[in-house]
Amino acid sequence: MTTRRAIVPLMLAALLAGSDAHAQSDSTPARPRAVVIDPAHERRLGVHRWTAYAVPPLFAVQALVGQQLYRGVQSSAGEAEWVRPTHRAGAVLIGSAFAVNVTTGAWNLWSQRHEPEGRVMRLVHGASMLAAAGGFTYAGTVLAQDARVSLEKRREHRRIALGSMVLTLASGTGMWLANR
Repeated sequence: MTTRRAIVPLMLAALLAGSDAHAQSDSTPARPRAVVIDPAHERRLGVHRWTAYAVPPLFAVQALVGQQLYRGVQSSAGEAEWVRPTHRAGAVLIGSAFAVNVTTGAWNLWSQRHEPEGRVMRLVHGASMLAAAGGFTYAGTVLAQDARVSLEKRREHRRIALGSMVLTLASGTGMWLANR
């Protein structure tokens, strides 16, 4: 019986020591949680990237055609017949590419919202692309009609469109370099 009485305090001491060890382990930092990303993320990212690769050639064509339009309006001969429809078609294609990329980019940004690695770059890219899309929208909807009759509005249209192109190319290049 004596041994039994000696064991009980030892068991209680072990239980108390175990609870202290457990209390100490609660104060240690928790392991990082696994980040679960939507399975369709990679597919959307592929669409986003390939659409983004199509944008610089569209910009080049649009800038060249826009320059022809700008010169033609200023000259007495006027612009060639193909210039205005080509410029309009380029604007529609760029707008469509931006619609696809804003949708896939925002969706992927949301699916990666818990992923800390590269978060700042993704947020800066998203904000700059939304600003560029706003610039294109303003240049194409508000200024396009006035640009036909006003030299001031024509210059503003050109300045905002070219600025949006530069912002898009800089932001896209930054993401490309960050993800290599």
